[in-house]
Amino acid sequence: MTPQSCFTVLAPLREGAADELRALLASMTCRPGAADPHNALVPFGELERLHFARFVVLEAPTAGDIAAYGVVPAPWPVSLAFLGDCDGPAESFLAELVARAGPGLRRIFGFCRGLSEGEDLLAWMRRHEHPASANYVNWIGRTVRQVREEQALHQALLDHLQDGGAATSRREAPLVLRDRLLRLVETEQKAGRLTLSPEAPTPMDWRLRNAAHKVGVPLALLLLAPFLLVASPLLAYRLRAHETSDPDLDFHPESPAAQLDRSGDLPQIPAVPTQLEALTASVTGILSHLAELPLPELVADLRQTVQGVQELVASPDTRQGVAALSASATRLQALLATLDQQLGPLLSRADATLASTQGLVGDNSQLRYDIADLLRELTGAARSIRVFADYLERHPEALIRGKGGAQ
Repeated sequence: MTPQSCFTVLAPLREGAADELRALLASMTCRPGAADPHNALVPFGELERLHFARFVVLEAPTAGDIAAYGVVPAPWPVSLAFLGDCDGPAESFLAELVARAGPGLRRIFGFCRGLSEGEDLLAWMRRHEHPASANYVNWIGRTVRQVREEQALHQALLDHLQDGGAATSRREAPLVLRDRLLRLVETEQKAGRLTLSPEAPTPMDWRLRNAAHKVGVPLALLLLAPFLLVASPLLAYRLRAHETSDPDLDFHPESPAAQLDRSGDLPQIPAVPTQLEALTASVTGILSHLAELPLPELVADLRQTVQGVQELVASPDTRQGVAALSASATRLQALLATLDQQLGPLLSRADATLASTQGLVGDNSQLRYDIADLLRELTGAARSIRVFADYLERHPEALIRGKGGAQ
């Protein structure tokens, strides 16, 4: 397989040479926009490795549009661009092109700056060559020779079918028609009227570059994955900021009324600030307030405060207080140790006292039975007193005469 390459030669024109160059380029065309493949200057159709080529005069007629917005446009001289796609390396193709159409190329590039009469044309073109950032190839490895041979094969098959009659071809079985066409191709190849060249081997350097790209890119992404993972929130924020940075040309009833500004050369359409602009304005306001603060005085006060704290920490009174506090903590620790030693026996005696009390007032203790008898007797006495009081209420004379007299 033969890979394709691209080339771009770009050079500024001499002052006032654009019209004469356009006239010369127009003499190479057979119709507007299409070059004659057999023109006398650069016969593109006779180059077996060339897929596509074009001469273009580049100008910058819209630079005034940029200046209308207050931006100074970059200087862009009128230039000539020669670009194309070819089979194999572009370096060797340019050498073949200069050898085949050197006089015509010299006439064309003679309108450019810096090409003297006896200068090496190939070296000059290589100095003005610009590598492409991206290149599209529809069918990698399909050479110009293969395209032309397949076109000749297609035409031979079409002529044979038309000469034999389309009706006869339709009546034949598909396999019979295929065999007849294969025999036709073999006959035409043996007669030398048809050529089908085998595919050329793939260059080793191209295969090595592809293999390095296939392995190197995933490896680089794997090595950069931790950094990309850490930076992904910032990248997502920046992407969202760019997405929302366009002015909002919508109706906003909550916003104050605005008028079309016609004071300048171009009218300006009012728009609400974007999120990024609002954030920038907010940050600018905060920075403005910070700039108004008496920062030197605040820093001086803070320095004095820190110095006072350092003096307080380093003073003898603070050191004595810390030492006294340390001694108090030592004594408190000794007191807690002594209390811990004495608290154990005290708790043991308290447990014994509680056990004795439990035995004294337990369910089967004598004291419990005695208290129960006493409560029963007290209940009976109270009942007798209540009966006696009821009797006296009915018979108060019993206090004088006695119970028997009352009867």
